[in-house]
Amino acid sequence: EPGGIEVYAYKERVLLMAEVRAPDPLPAGPLRFGARAEWLVCEEICIPGEGSAALELEVGPLADSGHAALFAEFERLLPEAASSPYAMEWRPKGSSTALTIRGLPEGATADFFPLPSAGAEIGHTVRNPKQPQSILIPAKPPFRGVLVVEAGGERRGWMVEAPRVGGTEAASPPQGVGSPGLLLALFYG
Repeated sequence: EPGGIEVYAYKERVLLMAEVRAPDPLPAGPLRFGARAEWLVCEEICIPGEGSAALELEVGPLADSGHAALFAEFERLLPEAASSPYAMEWRPKGSSTALTIRGLPEGATADFFPLPSAGAEIGHTVRNPKQPQSILIPAKPPFRGVLVVEAGGERRGWMVEAPRVGGTEAASPPQGVGSPGLLLALFYG
């Protein structure tokens, strides 16, 4: 996007999660939690927005908030910490990296959402519609990201890392779901 902005769009509903830790030891009285956010609302042009919110909670015994099912629903959408079940081949291609994913089911689509290191810039990834297993990432490794595969109406994601030089990341079977945090939740709307 113009200005070097990386854009991730949300469809339907989204829950942006963040882990919050209370001070230890807990002070007497209510605890006040605050957040400040900036965002862009885009269709044909982007309109910036910003806001603040605060929540005051009484210190007391653990209680059900009534929102546990909502958090569980969205936690299932987070990328898995286990290795991807697909073999991935990373090859240098000029100033970019070509990712080829082997073993995708028939009709499956794949996306890669890079998570750049502090100060690093990674442009938009490019998918080849004729080769759904191939993705071009405009950056040189090392970098991490989320591989998302949609097959049979199900969408799953895995944390993956591009090695320093071209190579293959071996496939291994999924081993459960991790909860890597706020940045990963941003990609699953």
